Amino acid sequence: MAKFLSSNSPKREKVKRAPTFFESILALAILITLIGVGYIGYGLPINPILMLASFIFVFMAFRCGWKWEQIQNAIVEKFKSVTVIILMNFLVGGTIAACIYCGTIPYLIYLIFKAINPNQIYLWSFLSCCVFSVVTGTSWTTAGTIGLAMFGAGLGMGADPAILVASIVSGAIFGDKLSPISETTILAPLCSGTTVYEHIYSMLYTTVPTAVICAVFFFICGRSMPGGAELPVEAVTVMEELSGLFKFSPIVLIPFILIFLGSVLKWGNMPSLCIASFAAVFVGILYQRADISDILNAFMGGMKVSYLGIEDSSILSGATLSIVQRGGMTGMGSTNITVCCGFVLAAIMSAAGFLQTAFSPVLKLCRGRRVRLVVSTLFTDFVIMSCAGSSYPAHIIVSEIYKREYFEQSLDPKVLSRTLEDVGTMTTPLVPWTASGAYYIGLFGVAAYGAGGYCKYALNCWLNPVAAIILAITGIGMFKMSQEKKKKMLEQLDEEARNEGEVQGILDLEDEETKSVSPACNPS
Repeated sequence: MAKFLSSNSPKREKVKRAPTFFESILALAILITLIGVGYIGYGLPINPILMLASFIFVFMAFRCGWKWEQIQNAIVEKFKSVTVIILMNFLVGGTIAACIYCGTIPYLIYLIFKAINPNQIYLWSFLSCCVFSVVTGTSWTTAGTIGLAMFGAGLGMGADPAILVASIVSGAIFGDKLSPISETTILAPLCSGTTVYEHIYSMLYTTVPTAVICAVFFFICGRSMPGGAELPVEAVTVMEELSGLFKFSPIVLIPFILIFLGSVLKWGNMPSLCIASFAAVFVGILYQRADISDILNAFMGGMKVSYLGIEDSSILSGATLSIVQRGGMTGMGSTNITVCCGFVLAAIMSAAGFLQTAFSPVLKLCRGRRVRLVVSTLFTDFVIMSCAGSSYPAHIIVSEIYKREYFEQSLDPKVLSRTLEDVGTMTTPLVPWTASGAYYIGLFGVAAYGAGGYCKYALNCWLNPVAAIILAITGIGMFKMSQEKKKKMLEQLDEEARNEGEVQGILDLEDEETKSVSPACNPS
């Protein structure tokens, strides 16, 4: 009896296994149901919904043999990538507030009012954001600087906020997709096995035609704006109020110029923003005569007109207040909470294998079928991006799922990399709980969907996946590999698989040796 009750008796450990197809589909169905019913149907906050889904998936992972420590490690590993996004969000919020206080963004808005045809504010917003995002390589910085300036100008001209945000977002993601210094433009070819510039050349086939359609659309939208070619009274009022609140001269454009130079000289997004922020603080103190405590408080908590000596904000127009009272690191808190909740969900689903198993039958349907392959890649990337809250894990997972089939069909890796960005990069603003969707909603204060939502007007987001399918059907831009290159790429995949198998075998052997030695270490 004592022997039977001995604490040294071996305990049966549950072996970790891959989820079944039913379990994987159930996980996706639970997530889609929670989002569809809770967020879309009843308008509940997205963060608690994502947390509830994560809680359910933890217990589903337990059924597959996972321990909490392993799940926790997977979440920690995922947050190595999300940390940069969170820091960028905080930094963008602070930079916006500092650039408002020193007069950079108000002066840009003032110049826009003087230079453009009011009826074409949508087109100008789209084109300016296209150019700036290509130069900077980031849609977020573009939207937070020139985009925010165009938004303020458009509000003063009586523009529809939803169409205005759509034009800014459509232009911002244009460069985020095509710029050689964009993170997604670097990541997608890296995952697919091609070069950055081959990838960019391939993307021209879908991105340029859709951009032309967007430009025509926003031009037509501008022609329908009321008021003719003259600035409306509201815009004139905003110009007068801004020039009264700030001292305007080219000096206040220094932070904007530094962001531009940082992109050209490849300083990196965060160093460029840091330098621009410091410059904005110094310009505010030395030129605008700002109190150092006020400008630092604005950097932290957001810009307020009270810092400019305006105690009664009601004397200013609503458009002017919407331009001035923005930004701040704390103002990005809700956005970062959404990012964190989304990445926790992604870590659990990806580590436990729910996503990979759920899409395994889809891959079988694509064998030797080019159109099915492209459509399945687009669909899978969109689903994983929506679950993960970011295009980064989607690019990585989807390329691993479909890479071999692209090579088997002799399709060049740049076709796969382009397809990843056609949906993974371009459609993130359409999903409110992704990092990009939450950022744009928080930045402009305009909803994604509903009567005043911007998504239905963001044609660039919708048209790129459609263009990708059209190319697959017609065969245009579906670059083929030579037999030599095809053989080389497949051999490379085989070599990688062998290496991964050898490493896993070593780890399993070490684990078995540890288990066999550990009982002898325990006192009897």
